[in-house]
Amino acid sequence: DPKSKELLKPYLRGKDVKKWTPEYKDLYLIKIESSENKSHPWSGQPLKEAESIFHETYPAIASHMLGPEYRTKLIKRSDQGKYFWEMRSCQYWDAFDEPKIIMGRFMNKAEYAYDTNGFIHNDALYFIAGVPPYICALLNSCVSWWFLTMICTDLQNDYIQALVQYQEKIPIPPATDKQKAELSDLAEKCAAAKESGDPKALANHEAQIDTIIYKLFQLKHEEMRRVESKANTDTPD
Repeated sequence: DPKSKELLKPYLRGKDVKKWTPEYKDLYLIKIESSENKSHPWSGQPLKEAESIFHETYPAIASHMLGPEYRTKLIKRSDQGKYFWEMRSCQYWDAFDEPKIIMGRFMNKAEYAYDTNGFIHNDALYFIAGVPPYICALLNSCVSWWFLTMICTDLQNDYIQALVQYQEKIPIPPATDKQKAELSDLAEKCAAAKESGDPKALANHEAQIDTIIYKLFQLKHEEMRRVESKANTDTPD
C-alpha cells in the first residue's frame, strides 16, 4: 500500500552502527507518533471510531498491527501513546531527520557514524543532531578515543561503557574554518572509502584526520605516541 510509506522509517539497531557509516540491514520502524505530539485523522476520536479511521487511513499497516498476532501485545504495552497503536510521546522526532552523528554505548573502538538519511534507532544508540561532519572526524580520531578510554568504565574484551555523560565530556578544540572544512572533507572521504571497501584509502584519510587533530590539541611527540599506542590496541572490524 503506497500510503504505508508515510509511516515506514529506516531503522538501526546498536550493532548496525560502525565507524563512519551505518550498516543498514533493510529494517523499518512503523513510526506512528502519539496524538500528544501530532494530529492524526483519528486524533481526539473515541477508541472505536479512531480505530476505524486508522484502518481507513493506513489499511495495510492497521491490518498488520491490529490483527490477532499483535493486537493484544500492543494493548498491554506500558509505553503506548494516546491510542494503543501509537508510540509513546516524544518531543524530538524531528531531530532524527537532521544531519546527525550516531554513536554507540558499548565500544571497543571509536564508532561514530554520520547520517544524512534520517535513520531512527533504538535506545542502544545515542545521536547528536544538527552538527557538521567535522565533528564526526574529531570523534573518530585517536585523541578522542584515548580520552574516552581514560574516563569510561572498562568492560570485557577491551570494550568500554561509553555512557552519554562521558561522551559529552569529549573536548572540542578551537578550529579555523579551513580546518573544519578539511576535516569535513576527510570524514566524507572516510565514509566513501568504507562503503567502497577500500581499506588503504580509509587508513590514509584517517591518518590525515589524526594529524590535524594533533595540531588542534597541540600535542607533543610523546603524547602522540601514547595516543597512537592505545589506538593500535583496538580490535579490528
